[in-house]
Amino acid sequence: MFFATALLTAAEAETTPLATGGTYRLVFTDVDRNQLSTADGHVTIFMVTPRGEEGKARALGDRVPDRFIGDPRYRIVIVINFQGKIRPPFRTVTSAIARHRLNQEAKRIQPRYSKAHLTRDPRQDLFAVADFDGTAVGQLGIDSASAQFAAFLFDGEGRLLRRWSVVPAQSELMEALAAAKPRS
Repeated sequence: MFFATALLTAAEAETTPLATGGTYRLVFTDVDRNQLSTADGHVTIFMVTPRGEEGKARALGDRVPDRFIGDPRYRIVIVINFQGKIRPPFRTVTSAIARHRLNQEAKRIQPRYSKAHLTRDPRQDLFAVADFDGTAVGQLGIDSASAQFAAFLFDGEGRLLRRWSVVPAQSELMEALAAAKPRS
């Protein structure tokens, strides 16, 4: 009986990869307590990275073509997979650190906004989900114990257009974003 129960539990814990072309209505809460959805009208790149690998997310963000920067119809959300290693008493502090890092990142990219004559505060365009228990990455079909990087491009209706396991080249990212449509 124990063996059968263990098998059922393991099967339930497995994640199902998202299929390109499928439509998904996934909802996440970021460290600023914003509700973000794959189907809320925005073209969204969700990047999953384990703690310590945020540089890949920065590299992808730096490759986003200028024409999409500061456009509120497009956004990037980093999902930090803590792989269940942050215990509840430390989660509030960890979320505060994530908000601080987003503030620092906004300062780093401010010159890019200024160059494009954007008066919008870059911090309004930066989102991070701190996934402490695997709930967020599980929605994206990734096991919480995984240390993999992944990026998902959803159109405004929640249709998964692309999935990458490496940071895409700028030309590939440009092509994918140009094909993606926000909901009007």
